[in-house]
Amino acid sequence: MKIKNIKVNKILDSRGEWTIEVEILSEGIKEKASVPSGKSKGSYEAVSLSFEEIQKNLKNFLEEVKNIDFKNSKDFDKFLIERAGKNKEKLGANFTLGASIAFSRVLAKKEGLDLWEYLRRELDTNDTNKFAKIRGLIINLIGGGVHSNNNLDFQEYWLITDSVEDFENVLEKVLNIINKLEKKLSKPLGRNDEGAFCTNFLDNYEPFIYLRKVIHELNTNRTNDTRMTDELDTNDTNESRMENEFNTNDTNSDKESIIFKELSYKIVGILYKIHNQLGPNFEEEHYKQAIKSLLEKENITFTMERPPKLETSDFSVEGVRADFIIEDKILLEVKAKPNITKEDLRQINRYLIASKLPLGIIVNFRSKKLTFKRILNPSALKKFANNNTNNIRMETNDTIIIRDAFDKIRDRFVNITLHLGADIAANQINKNLNWGEVYEKLKNLEVKYLEDPFKEDEFEKFAKLRKQGFKVIGDDLTVTNIERLKIALEKNSVDGVVVKPNQVGTILETFEFVKLAKENGLFTVFSHRSGETNDNWIIDLGIAFFADLFKIGPPVQGERIAKYNRLREILSEFKL
Repeated sequence: MKIKNIKVNKILDSRGEWTIEVEILSEGIKEKASVPSGKSKGSYEAVSLSFEEIQKNLKNFLEEVKNIDFKNSKDFDKFLIERAGKNKEKLGANFTLGASIAFSRVLAKKEGLDLWEYLRRELDTNDTNKFAKIRGLIINLIGGGVHSNNNLDFQEYWLITDSVEDFENVLEKVLNIINKLEKKLSKPLGRNDEGAFCTNFLDNYEPFIYLRKVIHELNTNRTNDTRMTDELDTNDTNESRMENEFNTNDTNSDKESIIFKELSYKIVGILYKIHNQLGPNFEEEHYKQAIKSLLEKENITFTMERPPKLETSDFSVEGVRADFIIEDKILLEVKAKPNITKEDLRQINRYLIASKLPLGIIVNFRSKKLTFKRILNPSALKKFANNNTNNIRMETNDTIIIRDAFDKIRDRFVNITLHLGADIAANQINKNLNWGEVYEKLKNLEVKYLEDPFKEDEFEKFAKLRKQGFKVIGDDLTVTNIERLKIALEKNSVDGVVVKPNQVGTILETFEFVKLAKENGLFTVFSHRSGETNDNWIIDLGIAFFADLFKIGPPVQGERIAKYNRLREILSEFKL
């Protein structure tokens, strides 16, 4: 495609500072892309130019580009890279990135595709890389450093979710945490450049105490005690939390059907009691023995490893053995492994179909917090017409899982899986800190993820910190630059890397960086910048290149909300 015209517009970013928007017209299709900017910049980032400098260069650039028929976005990006100079000093990385995205949008529109769909096809992401699905979100809730007007040295205090599969539920819980934090944090309380809470604290570690306390209260539904403490209250057992939540929601039973409610409650109570007493480190058979003993004690009838036989008019299937069939109503399958997998769900569905039972429960004892799922068998529900099933909602994936009101109760009393992390942004800290003491304290606070824990050339220190059990992430260290990444790989410096396309200047260079990271087992964090715009292309790029994590700020301000809405839109259309 030939480019007929390129315009550069001067616009304001989320900090009220000037940035640019690039507009491209080709074959009657006009598309735009706006470019964010960061306040905390690594010295190895590509050079950005002012609007005025870009305007001076634009006329000559346009005259040259008009004569070229570009085959695809990769072809155009190679042209940009060649003309921009080694560090984009001739054209500006902000201009080249805006042009790269705008032209890709033109090509995608011509093909009737979303940007992420076009890029996946154009750059062969599915064929050339074994990219994993999106793992979760990094959410910056409390801010410090150069982004904030307070006394914190560390730049960002994070919560990391381990999933986006139930995206709305994840966001609801995050918003709940944000609301609780707002009530607890000392006043005056403001928000920084990225929408994170900003106030003064006793030291660099107190924000993690607040985050841990709020998560604990959310998980246990205890909101009356607002005192802060270094030690989390551990007196509430999982069983008592379940009982309180179940009874609290029992008044809604007329509106929302819970199939075999009383028996389900008894079974789940037994599972929690066992997990409380045995913990996560025993073998599957040990948990089965404990379940057997407690079922007998409660006078609940059951059979173990009964081999149901699936019969049809044409054939029969044998050989499936359920762990427990309880009162000929509920099938219970027991696991002791890192996670419940899709194959485990397929397995319990096979057992439900063969046994013709309406309800299955699969439980996993291996995790620190007991996890389980209730799975309904639609074909068997007709036998239980006395149960109000109008409010049952079906979700169809590779496995059929039907959520009923019990799942909503479970979501409220089962601990959500969240990790703590921080962007230390050591490059921006001029104080003489005792780093050994810093990371010992963070380890004691169970902070798992650390971005830029040392300065941008201290590759060996990054590598050494990894050995202490942290998940170490490079940003100023690697600046989305493939040559910097090669050094980090050679020295085993990082577990993951931040991806900020405006650090390098084109979609193609971003892709090559992500590809090398993925091929070497690193996870990728697609990130916004502190000076953002309402443009949401970072989400399309992350989806196209199978980002492991998105870091797009808290879901509270327009330029950040635009990203969350785009992510939700794509996830609703495309099951990752």
